[in-house]
Amino acid sequence: MKSEEIAKRLTEFRKSQHITVRVLSEQIGMEEGTLGIQLLGKRNIAYSTLEKIIETYPQLSIEWVLFGRGEMLLTEEQVNFAAFKVENDELKMQVKEQQEQIKKLEAQVEVLMRTIHGKMEG
Repeated sequence: MKSEEIAKRLTEFRKSQHITVRVLSEQIGMEEGTLGIQLLGKRNIAYSTLEKIIETYPQLSIEWVLFGRGEMLLTEEQVNFAAFKVENDELKMQVKEQQEQIKKLEAQVEVLMRTIHGKMEG
């Protein structure tokens, strides 16, 4: 994936949506000049720039941006599915963290039970 090609596709998207560089830079919290240089292909597109643009415009296909494959814009169904998947993955991570916390607490309870049992016998 060449940065110049990514820059061209991002510019194509921006123009198709009638978004100025100024508006886009404000939306993603980036200096207009820095974004403009990246979009002109004079500097590599930063990963953080791509990430912010995709977060701001979830309908923009990352596969299209990076590789030029598929359609520029995702369907509403695809956007909803992607959001569901992200939420689902986050929930799975939370469950895993909670399960690890439960195991730690169970181990602590076991130690306390042994201590109590030992004091009752002694």
